[in-house]
Amino acid sequence: MSELWRFLISNRDWVFEGIGVFVLTGIVVGIKYFLSARRKSAGSKEPTTTTMKVKADEFTVLTEENKQLKMKLSNDYIEKSKVASLRWKTLTTDEQNEYYQCFINLKPKLYKPKSVVVGTARQEELQRINPIDLTSLKSLFLTFGLSIDNIKLPIEADEYDRVHSMDVDSSEYLFKRAINGVNIEQKKCLDSVYDYLSAQELSADQEFQRKCDVIVVPGCRSDIKFRIDEAYRIWSISQAQLVITGYHPYYDENQALPIGEAEAMYFYLTNEKGLDVERFNVFVENRARNTLENVVHTLPILNKVRNLKGAPLNLILVTSPYHMRRFYFSTNKWLASERHIVHDIRCVVSSTYFNRGNWYLKSVNPKFADSYGVGVYIGEYFKIIGGRATGEF
Repeated sequence: MSELWRFLISNRDWVFEGIGVFVLTGIVVGIKYFLSARRKSAGSKEPTTTTMKVKADEFTVLTEENKQLKMKLSNDYIEKSKVASLRWKTLTTDEQNEYYQCFINLKPKLYKPKSVVVGTARQEELQRINPIDLTSLKSLFLTFGLSIDNIKLPIEADEYDRVHSMDVDSSEYLFKRAINGVNIEQKKCLDSVYDYLSAQELSADQEFQRKCDVIVVPGCRSDIKFRIDEAYRIWSISQAQLVITGYHPYYDENQALPIGEAEAMYFYLTNEKGLDVERFNVFVENRARNTLENVVHTLPILNKVRNLKGAPLNLILVTSPYHMRRFYFSTNKWLASERHIVHDIRCVVSSTYFNRGNWYLKSVNPKFADSYGVGVYIGEYFKIIGGRATGEF
């Protein structure tokens, strides 16, 4: 024993170093075991993370699988419009004109997307903030002998399908009655529907038109020329920034033409109206497939123009009379908290094939079904009800 003791004392540096390594190794192994057991008890898997992003005091793990999914969704979302835009820019003027003529001859379609209904309490709250007036629609239905039981807000989720589809039969009924002639009261109600949808009280006066900073024009199938004509008129007195927005609508998102709504408006603006785009920049937003996306994809452009100006913008919306109320509601909702970007919003309606005195009559344009005008106006009123029921505005 004394010899062993003398050996340990004489080699104490090595002994202490060995003990230190042993203890440190034990601590490391113990920590790894503890962490492994904790992951297993929580049901977690070994992370396959390659990147981390910080979000408000927490780390969100993005696995390789999640990243690939996000990339696919993003690519699916922009690829069609991106490819179409690239193809469009490579075409000659004659080829563009040929495709433009094909585009303006495409038949529009009455389309109402369906979404998830928000709770009635939320609908009532939105009604207090920005009321939707159903008086004109109810009066119209009553004067033509139609029920108004389902024309109401708020609506329950189980009522949504019925309300969502009732415009089809009612539009056809109204058209068949109207083409045989309308009395004074019915004519008054028909004009009232037009006035409400066209947002007459929000119209921009001449002074506002002269001082506006941005003109936003959403695309469509039927009224492109009318909308651009009106936007061009305002631009000629204001030199405001033009923003034209639209791709192919959801009901025709597989359309093969390499020209969407925004490109069609741009072609008309530059080739038929003669706007010098070398001097006056026009923003072409070619991703939006419905009214809400028109608004959402326009916001970054408005932010850019606001930064260039150095002050909040005066904005004018230009669209067809039947579309104006809903377009304004969507725009105002999204910009309500962005008053540092947009100071004021006003409206200017364009002309259309279906105006105040004839929207309920038989279409004279063979491009449209006989009752298309009635379907557009009544359908838009029900889209406004649907937009409130789903919390869009």
